Amino acid sequence: MQKSYENVKGWLGIIIGDKIFVNFTKYDFDECMKRLSGEIRNLSVEENKEMPKDEIKKISVENWDDAKCKEWFDQNGLNMNIYKKFNPCNGIMLQQLYEMRCDAPEFFYQTLNSFEGVDMTSILNFTYSLKKLFDLK
Repeated sequence: MQKSYENVKGWLGIIIGDKIFVNFTKYDFDECMKRLSGEIRNLSVEENKEMPKDEIKKISVENWDDAKCKEWFDQNGLNMNIYKKFNPCNGIMLQQLYEMRCDAPEFFYQTLNSFEGVDMTSILNFTYSLKKLFDLK
């Protein structure tokens, strides 16, 4: 970059208009890093403000205890035989089940299928609810 390009107009202004700019030629390094850190912090705060409530809920799932997991099973009409196999259940366990579904789907489905009183519909409902809980896409 060249000096005097901080107030760019025209086509270049349009391209860099929404970019963060810290003039490292104008201030010392520590001051520039402080300004850059502040800009990044501001972006993080803005992103969290714009995050839908259901996504914020997904992030906090890892803090769920057994009671909250049971409530989630009830609310989604899931087969309680699955819940009982993982009892006591918590959010970290649900997250691990979700990751197992992604990383080792054969093992995930075979395990659920081996539970007494759990049919294919129950497995599909549980899998769908688990995906909905953790998929942020």
